[in-house]
Amino acid sequence: MNKDVAELRVNRASIKLIRLLSYDHPHEISAYIPRVEMRRRRFSGGHLVWEEEIILNSLTLVHAPLHPPAAPGSSPRLRLKFC
Repeated sequence: MNKDVAELRVNRASIKLIRLLSYDHPHEISAYIPRVEMRRRRFSGGHLVWEEEIILNSLTLVHAPLHPPAAPGSSPRLRLKFC
């Protein structure tokens, strides 16, 4: 049994992904936070004395199947099975 845990935390926002897999193949998972904007302001005596703004784009965790490199000259094949 494989157990994968991925967690992405930004300030008070977080994404957590846990997967339990019964097969032994390398793979990857994906978790995305497309945009995070954080603003903090401090006031003293009714006046702004300090301000911070942080903007982050496309925070990504990835975990997907890994495949061995293709042999030179071979073309990739895609097989689909619909149930």
